[in-house]
Amino acid sequence: MRKNIVGAIKINAPKIFYPLINALSHFGARSSKRKRFSSQVQAAIINSREQAFQRHHNCIEGGHLLLSIIKQPPGKTHEVLKSLGCDLTRLQHDIEEAITNYPAGESNVNIPFSKQAEHGFGLACGIADEFDSQVIEAEHLFLALLRQENHLLAQTYKKFGISCELFYTQLKRILAN
Repeated sequence: MRKNIVGAIKINAPKIFYPLINALSHFGARSSKRKRFSSQVQAAIINSREQAFQRHHNCIEGGHLLLSIIKQPPGKTHEVLKSLGCDLTRLQHDIEEAITNYPAGESNVNIPFSKQAEHGFGLACGIADEFDSQVIEAEHLFLALLRQENHLLAQTYKKFGISCELFYTQLKRILAN
């Protein structure tokens, strides 16, 4: 079933996406084009919920989304990270360790997204616009989460030499080829 979201976001909407409908509706007014999530982003959202549920976390954080993107089959995000000399296995391990610090609570089937994760989706919409894409891809979401400077994983990014500017520049280079 296709669900149109107020504003500029469109997604195929199983129940996990319902919290995003309200969270993202105000970002749509900033975008001139309608957006939808790629199958990779939809899979990352579903997997991030599973990650949070398994760890008894109170909400789905950006780290859950990042981990889900890294665990996916290779795509543009992996290509960019490898071109920056990043060891994806070590990065995945470090992200898994970092997210163990998220607050735990009762297991809840309807785990909400954190405000930071919601903001990341809004940024991803803008990044998709920057790349003139009507689809929010995994690399757009990864870059959006990377742009959040107060993110718990900022130290992990530094450790692996990943910066927003480097990722953006390398992504542009890869997409141009």
